[in-house]
Amino acid sequence: DTLKKVEYELHPSFYNPLRAVENPKGGFPLDIWTWGEFDITVTFYYKDGSVSDSVFSLAYSDELPASDKAYIDITPDSLKRAL
Repeated sequence: DTLKKVEYELHPSFYNPLRAVENPKGGFPLDIWTWGEFDITVTFYYKDGSVSDSVFSLAYSDELPASDKAYIDITPDSLKRAL
């Protein structure tokens, strides 16, 4: 548990494109509904005061789940490993 906060910088077309998540027990998730391809910058804030960031490319298609209650996690493995 070395992370304190994770900040996601989304595409500028998003409302409130800079989003911070401070939920260490939940794995610092960010839930958004989107499609298209864009890069996000993820900044990691550690409890010791250090900071690092990484850029991740996200690519979502226009294919929707068969049910509106279905959820598909297509988070890139590189981002999952970073968290």
